[in-house]
Amino acid sequence: MHLVTGLAFLFLAAAPCIAQSPDLTLARDKNWLVIRGAHLPKGEIRINYLEAYCRTGSTTADWHDTTIGHTTELILLSDDAKTMKLRCAVKDGIVVEHTITAGKDDVTFAITAHNPTAQESGAHWVQPCIRLGDFTGYDNKGKDLDDYLPKGFIFLDGKLARMSDIKPWAKEARYIPGQVWCPKDVPRTDVNPRPLSPLVPSNGLIGCFSGDEKMIFGVAFEPYQELFQGVARCVHSDFRIGGLKPGETKKSTGKSTSHRMTCPRCYRVTRRIFRSTRGSDGGDLGGKKALVSDAVAAAFSPTLRAASPGGRLRVPTKSSP
Repeated sequence: MHLVTGLAFLFLAAAPCIAQSPDLTLARDKNWLVIRGAHLPKGEIRINYLEAYCRTGSTTADWHDTTIGHTTELILLSDDAKTMKLRCAVKDGIVVEHTITAGKDDVTFAITAHNPTAQESGAHWVQPCIRLGDFTGYDNKGKDLDDYLPKGFIFLDGKLARMSDIKPWAKEARYIPGQVWCPKDVPRTDVNPRPLSPLVPSNGLIGCFSGDEKMIFGVAFEPYQELFQGVARCVHSDFRIGGLKPGETKKSTGKSTSHRMTCPRCYRVTRRIFRSTRGSDGGDLGGKKALVSDAVAAAFSPTLRAASPGGRLRVPTKSSP
């Protein structure tokens, strides 16, 4: 059994005078996974979970040739809306089970993909599409599809980079606009057919700042297929399956966390949560091979320690209009 480890987190830093404590619950609305919390902008974050299972050779292909059809069934939603179980039936025969659990300030994902057929599966990567228009303060139906770029970030050369400041910015592809960043260990022929950046991300972490700059949303998977900034005011850290041989099973785990507390404690809790998840090599994610948690520690530590008492984050600011 091969273990694939994924991490997803919602990181929240806010003024300590705000009384509401985070408490997350889950809901299912057609194909949407809805994470709800009174402390979130407009009370929720919606994820198209899952948007697509994808084949290789996708960078220049028609999107319909890349995707493998699937259906997702809600198996369980607990009475307290803290635990959800989903089952994806992918049309090439594989079955993917998802157990999603909301805590007081975190959400965990446990994913098992199994191929019960006699044929190898072509499902190599998967897209959870996280919609962040409300979080970033932009109209979900606005005509300028890039308006939220000043709020978005990835990590380049180990440092947080606002998307609006990233250069060069690719603009040519089968489908436009958008931006894709491919890690060094993934073939550049096997990612989303949107403009592909020549820049290589430092890790699988991508995210956005809230409209008032007091909160951070981030998502990260390891291993990951790509980072993607999309046209639906969405971000992706799309996780990699890598195909499934007949009878093969692969597992993924993920974690989403949210905190409303003073910034130094945010840093400590985030480190603890990331360290509590086992890596694909069986090692602790705080170790040398833990690219995602290393990035969180290295990049967010100075960010959080520099936060003002009012809770505003002193990070690279958005570009001027």
